[in-house]
Amino acid sequence: MQKTIISILLILTIFVINSNSINACSCVDKRSIKKEVHHSKSVVIGKILSRGEDYTAEINGVKRKIASFLLVIEYSYKGNFKNDTLEIITLNHTASCGYLFSAGEKYIVYSTKTPKSIKNLKLKKRNNSMKVQWTDLCTRTTKFNDDEDETINKLKRKRVCN
Repeated sequence: MQKTIISILLILTIFVINSNSINACSCVDKRSIKKEVHHSKSVVIGKILSRGEDYTAEINGVKRKIASFLLVIEYSYKGNFKNDTLEIITLNHTASCGYLFSAGEKYIVYSTKTPKSIKNLKLKKRNNSMKVQWTDLCTRTTKFNDDEDETINKLKRKRVCN
């Protein structure tokens, strides 16, 4: 009996210690490429230069960490940019649906303006006209792949990306 209780306590302890890795992010069905392009404010191919500074914001009454990444735009399917660098912001953890980019990697990024549910987000003021865009795991943002690129190019030729 005592061994059973100790075993249960050990299993519970291991579960609690590892509970930080549980992914609580839940997205409704992922949109098709056509719908995601239509929904997004911008769709770009770019390479992540670096992780920027983290911010704190209030989302639905809860303080959350926001991660930022600097992206060099290689090609823009949708969106107008005055320069070739974009600041991408997202929640700091994948468990919160944040998309964590890796420096040096190339991505197709579907992004929007910062959601209205995010309050008290004070972004660093920049002298240049770098745009700030929001993305998360519920968009189609992904590491660059030829199939997605080809599909978006077909949509662009059909003028769906405007």
